[in-house]
Amino acid sequence: MIRIIPFIAQILFALLVFQDAKERRMNYWLWAAVVLVIPIIGIILYFIQRKPKF
Repeated sequence: MIRIIPFIAQILFALLVFQDAKERRMNYWLWAAVVLVIPIIGIILYFIQRKPKF
């Protein structure tokens, strides 16, 4: 049970990045994949690269 919590958190972060990137008209599939593959670095890169909301 304890081992599944980080996996669920990783998927949750990817979904949140997916939704946020879609609202900001960015490549949301790419950013969700990056966060899934390399979670910590992917989230940091996303926050650096994200565009302002329209």
